[in-house]
Amino acid sequence: GERGIVQGDFNSRWPSDFKATRGMIFPVYHLFHFLLNDKSFKIVSSVSDHPLQADSIFLSDGKRYKAIVVNFTVSKQRVIFHGFSGEFRIKRLDADTFADAATDSKWSDKNWQNRSGNTDLLELEPFSVSFIEGNI
Repeated sequence: GERGIVQGDFNSRWPSDFKATRGMIFPVYHLFHFLLNDKSFKIVSSVSDHPLQADSIFLSDGKRYKAIVVNFTVSKQRVIFHGFSGEFRIKRLDADTFADAATDSKWSDKNWQNRSGNTDLLELEPFSVSFIEGNI
C-alpha cells in the first residue's frame, strides 16, 4: 500500500493527500523490475554535475549496460553522457506514461523506443524516470 510498491486491496487511507487507488502500481515497482530483471549487472560509477536536478545509476555486465536517469525538477533537463553511443533502447516513465505504468505490471517490458547513432544527449521530461539499455 502507501508504504510499498503496489497499493494493494484497498484505496488510500489518505485520499486527499495520497491519491492511490486499489491495485495501483507505484513507479518504484518498475524501477525494481528493471534493476533486478538480470542480476549479472554490477553498478558502474556515474557522476552528475547537478545531482539535485538530474542523476543516474549505471550498471554493466561487461557486454551490456543499463541506466536509470531521473529528472527531479519541474523543468525539462538536457543530460549529456560521455561514451554513450551506438544502438540502445529507452523507455520513459513521465506524465504521459504514468497512467499505463500505474495499471500494468508488465509496462516496463513493453513499448521500448530504439535509438541508434552517437546519441549522447537526452532531453528528460519533468519529474521523469528514463530506463536505458544498450551494448557496450
